[in-house]
Amino acid sequence: MTTTTEITPTEQADRLAVRELVDAYAHCADRRDADGQKSLFTEDTHFVVYMDGPGSEPTQMLDGREALTPVFDDLNRYQATMHFNGQSTIALDGDRATGESYCIAHHLFTRDGERTLMIAWLRYDDAFVKVDGAWLFAGRILHGFGIALFTGAALAGSAPKRSGGLARQHNRPCSRPFGHLGQVGADGCDAEEDRRQSGRIRGLSKRPCCSNGSDRVSSSPE
Repeated sequence: MTTTTEITPTEQADRLAVRELVDAYAHCADRRDADGQKSLFTEDTHFVVYMDGPGSEPTQMLDGREALTPVFDDLNRYQATMHFNGQSTIALDGDRATGESYCIAHHLFTRDGERTLMIAWLRYDDAFVKVDGAWLFAGRILHGFGIALFTGAALAGSAPKRSGGLARQHNRPCSRPFGHLGQVGADGCDAEEDRRQSGRIRGLSKRPCCSNGSDRVSSSPE
């Protein structure tokens, strides 16, 4: 059971500011404000993606604020995105802090004339620092836990087909990272299976995603 103790006004303000920083990241992503999103990070920030979740090898590492520009701009390929931030924890240590937050990121796009919704389940491990009175990301580590695609009837409102009480799902990881930090080729990654599973939840395939082509899809969970 969690014990609640009295905290100072300064700690209250810091905790609120850090949470607002996490929410501002999602806010800027959904409004395609790449400059605003970058401004939430320190100049020497470090961003790492673990596509296969904790314990796996990193699939992408970015050093410095400017390295984030192309990956944030890549969100423009989507017609719309919505990032829902969930529970979070914050541990303060003076002008530094660490935290953990969860996010479900939704990405809407059109593929082969069909509206498609991609949903990614994410967790961030964050390092924060207060600079000139403002809290910034000193580093973010993204852990991806799965992706689901909804197309056709499922996107129009019909429930996915179920088997054994659970929606059919494939948990095979794809070779590319989650989010704006990488590209998941929905047409290049097991496209035949994508068509067979239209309207069902599917995970990622181990087959390599396409390395070129304008129909690639990059999920954007930031």
